[in-house]
Amino acid sequence: NPIYDLPHSVFYHKKNHWNSYDILFKIEIDENGELKIMSTDKWFSFSDILKFIMAEREAIREELIPFFSVRILASKEMDLIRIKEIEAELFTINQLKIIYDVYNDDLLTARFENRGIKKRISSDVLQFKKESKIPWTPYFEKNLSYSDTLKITIGQEIKVNGHIIPDSMLVNKFKSHINKNTAFEYYYSTETKYQDYITVLSSHFKAVEE
Repeated sequence: NPIYDLPHSVFYHKKNHWNSYDILFKIEIDENGELKIMSTDKWFSFSDILKFIMAEREAIREELIPFFSVRILASKEMDLIRIKEIEAELFTINQLKIIYDVYNDDLLTARFENRGIKKRISSDVLQFKKESKIPWTPYFEKNLSYSDTLKITIGQEIKVNGHIIPDSMLVNKFKSHINKNTAFEYYYSTETKYQDYITVLSSHFKAVEE
């Protein structure tokens, strides 16, 4: 049961117990640089993800399948691209609900309460599909049109339209741009860490909430 240094977040979703069903993916990198995943106390490889999810779906009641989510538990220092590779696999079998586990800084509840950010996987992750022959068109180009775009570059430094924005100012920056005509486009590289992504994503959700 390895200990994970979870990413810190300024936002998390309250959990609804009555209509949710989720399964935990503990993600690590082995000595050969390959992804390995633990779920229900068993380790399996990246290539077994689809088989594992299909078996889990078959084991639950049919009415719960639309509420089925995969919870990601990974170190904040993991390369984001490794998590996006998993999301790309999930997308191909229409497993679109995902939850990123984040650090619980409340000492009173940390032992028994998991906190997470819920997200729906979009077709953009197909660019990370290994050995994929699936045609991929960016989501905004395929589905929506906007009069303005906020380009958010995610790394050790967060840039919005080319300007460095401190983490503490992200929520207010995003709030000033939220409207029906503006798209928020995330850009990240092979150097982007999981924590960098959660910093931006949680600030985005917090801005929407406020």
